[in-house]
Amino acid sequence: MTTSLGRLAVVPPREVWPHEAHDFTPWLLANVDVLSDLLGMDLVLDVAEHPVGGFSLDLLGRDEATGHTVIVENQLEVSDHTHLGQILTYAAGTDPTTIVWVTTGFRPEHRAAIDWLNERTDEQTRFFGVEIEVVRIGDSALAPAFKLVAQPNDWGKQVRTATAVAAGEVSERGRFYWEFWEQVRIRI
Repeated sequence: MTTSLGRLAVVPPREVWPHEAHDFTPWLLANVDVLSDLLGMDLVLDVAEHPVGGFSLDLLGRDEATGHTVIVENQLEVSDHTHLGQILTYAAGTDPTTIVWVTTGFRPEHRAAIDWLNERTDEQTRFFGVEIEVVRIGDSALAPAFKLVAQPNDWGKQVRTATAVAAGEVSERGRFYWEFWEQVRIRI
């Protein structure tokens, strides 16, 4: 018996969402579950085009499990320096713990920048790089296909923090907080 298989076809995202702010951002706001599943969090997006100084952050929300702020910056093009700068500006203006950059593709330099940020920031701050494609099989409905291409190494951050605490490189208050949250983490 021979099984007939369809072919997966990639559709340019701009054919589905011609305008990033008017089409893609509202779609993602209404379909947050797709991004939430990929990131493994209970993500709720509250507002689109949130003002940060004289600029507008694409999406602002929170992780329902922790209550921590999450920001999402969309780009329906290949990653660029402008959006990398925007992400940092929006992070400074909203103080999130999770920063998500969604793009159609990451240049190696921008992927390395996200990895570098994840290595250098505290264990509460997490940067994610997500690529978006639109796919279909034959004449089927279009479907979003998110791919996680950069994420924090939480284990590595915890090891660095534990090492700093053990070496006495953390303030007394910092040591107290670390010990407290370590006990909470162990009990969960």
